[in-house]
Amino acid sequence: MVRLEPRCQWLAIVAMIAVAAGLVAAAQGVASAHAVGLSRGTYVVRGREISAVVTLARIDAATFASPSVLADAVRVSSAGVPCPGTSARFVDAPPDGTSLLALYTCPAVGSRIGIDATFVEDLPFGHRHVVHGESGPAGAAGVDDVLTRDDHAFEVRAAGPDGGPSRDGVGDAAEQASSVGGFERAASFVRMGLEHILTGYDHLLFLLGLVLASRGVRALLAVVTAFTAGHSISLASSALGIWAPSPALVEPLIAASIAYVGIENLIAREVASRWRLTFVFGLVHGFGFAGALREVHFERESVQLVLASFNVGVELGQLAVLAAVVPVVLLLRRKTWFQGAGVVVLNGGVATMGLAWAVVRVLGGTS
Repeated sequence: MVRLEPRCQWLAIVAMIAVAAGLVAAAQGVASAHAVGLSRGTYVVRGREISAVVTLARIDAATFASPSVLADAVRVSSAGVPCPGTSARFVDAPPDGTSLLALYTCPAVGSRIGIDATFVEDLPFGHRHVVHGESGPAGAAGVDDVLTRDDHAFEVRAAGPDGGPSRDGVGDAAEQASSVGGFERAASFVRMGLEHILTGYDHLLFLLGLVLASRGVRALLAVVTAFTAGHSISLASSALGIWAPSPALVEPLIAASIAYVGIENLIAREVASRWRLTFVFGLVHGFGFAGALREVHFERESVQLVLASFNVGVELGQLAVLAAVVPVVLLLRRKTWFQGAGVVVLNGGVATMGLAWAVVRVLGGTS
């Protein structure tokens, strides 16, 4: 670790603040809160009528000018014949979501109802729509799936005369598909967590700061483990609805944690006990990870799968980043120029971007 003289320390901090002020405008796009890109839908078939409850984060719901626009982007059909929408309205879905309540009526009762959530194509890349479809009393015939912009259609089998799934020669195949669908659903959330960490530039910058401060593998494992434990706890707390602070507080704190790590790397004599503070920072970052999961507000029976799979993806992404960055940093530390100017420049950059993001998030919110 490079130890700057006291006068140089303060000059470096003042310079970083000045540069951060100049980066505020440029940082606006990257500084905005990182949405996971998730929504859920429940589609219930009762004879000729199909009811739909589609819940999105408010920022995603604002993409559609009115409830009817969103309802029209959910295309329902029976045996290939369109089932027109008969009503549609928006209602609040606390804490930060909006739900569409829509009703569709088919010309005749069909054995299979097709639902095509074409609205996913209008949402940001990577968005996933988690669906549950059911028919018959108490949802006797049901299906669960995860839709994307490349695959946004599914079918619900109508209930048979006995109230159970209709038997049209494909019952066993449908049950097998349901089992496979559960695996695919979990895999989709793993991919979502992986994408989230790999596109979460603030989290990546924080990890870089941790790597730059660690002098050995043991010290790095300690801080990474503390960070992982922290964000896993707060992610679970938020997703399970136990407690979660407002994003307006969380997002600036994430940026502040980045600035702190960069500055401490420049001026601290010893960071061996940083794992304790990193655990606290992990709690803050975990609330950031959970933002969209909280907005969509999954039912209790679904949230365990969502939470576990998403967290696995986050951890895999984090390990992938560390596997790529750590060897490079260890190699560069053998270079004299890196031990001096290189470390100062990188840590200064980490601190500067953290300061810039913190300013933007405080002044402009997290939108």
